[in-house]
Amino acid sequence: MLVVESLAAIARGRGQSVYRCPPVVPAGFEPVPLAFHGIDALPVVGIASRLWRTIFDPIGLVREAAAHAGDRPWTIRIPGQFDLTYLPGQDGYDTLMGLSARDAGMGKVFSRVPVIGMWYPRHGRIDDHDSLQELVLMGRRIMAQMLSPDRVAGLPALIDTVMRDRMRQWGTSVDLAEVLYQAVYEISIRFFAGEEFWSRFGEELIPVLRSIADGIDIPRAALAVTPARFAMREYRASRRLVGILRRAHREIGDADSPLFVAIHAAGVHRDNCSWMTMYVLWNATAYPGSYSLFTLVDAVTDARTSEALATTDQRTTLLSRWCMWETIRLNPISSLVRSLSEPLEYSHDGHRYCLLGTAPDLIDSRVVVVSGRE
Repeated sequence: MLVVESLAAIARGRGQSVYRCPPVVPAGFEPVPLAFHGIDALPVVGIASRLWRTIFDPIGLVREAAAHAGDRPWTIRIPGQFDLTYLPGQDGYDTLMGLSARDAGMGKVFSRVPVIGMWYPRHGRIDDHDSLQELVLMGRRIMAQMLSPDRVAGLPALIDTVMRDRMRQWGTSVDLAEVLYQAVYEISIRFFAGEEFWSRFGEELIPVLRSIADGIDIPRAALAVTPARFAMREYRASRRLVGILRRAHREIGDADSPLFVAIHAAGVHRDNCSWMTMYVLWNATAYPGSYSLFTLVDAVTDARTSEALATTDQRTTLLSRWCMWETIRLNPISSLVRSLSEPLEYSHDGHRYCLLGTAPDLIDSRVVVVSGRE
């Protein structure tokens, strides 16, 4: 779909001259420089190269642009789609953090994320970006409320219980990449959705959520908007997830699940309750499942922590509590992706930039802004 949309826009545009043409910005400002390197900078073939790399090598494309730009902002133009502008560093991150949801929306970004923005039914039109944005914001508020200090205080005991039970089943030799995430999923589901929910639906949810998490990949996300999605395991998993969560809402009363209590207290439309359950569980399992394995690998490959693990009788506490928190503290990587609906003025190193100027005919009149920090 990305390629089809892009080629259609290219056909309507003016070719290479528009592909390389920066947006027109107000007097006194300059546009963020467009990043063109290697084959992407060549006439005609550069458009095809940029499309191919956007789908199959997005990380390499960003890294190449970042290496040339240094600490200055840069823009990656996706032909026929939008300008992807990066504001690196703490200043850029703070700038995006300070924007209102109205001026820098998430709806158009999340609308292209499989399961969250596609496939999973919700109230109203599936292509309504504004309603999706409101649901995402509501979901984050629900998660923040459920992570209150009094509830989090009980998490170490839950982690210890689950890890001890799981480790007794592992035996002397296991593939941690296959078993550790299952423990993390159980902890997350029990913490957010409750014991009754876990006992009835937990084991059924683990492989489904895992299949969806495995699909978080740029090429697969691009494939997800084509008819090939019907053959994708994450698509089939999302359909099973719909059925499981709808059944859970029918069979479990609100009082038996803290997540259901929080969803209804937030005023979520009844047709969106299943979507909201999915969204909370998606965030609660997909990310911790990966981070936990990375943390464990870091812990056992460092001599200081591996020796401590070998000699302590508090391995589960050391691994699940202190090692994970320390890994996150030392590597606090976070990013923001927003779609601008209003021009954004940004100053950096003596330059005054204006994002979302008058776009050339070849691209959509939108700018997606990305920032991150390490």
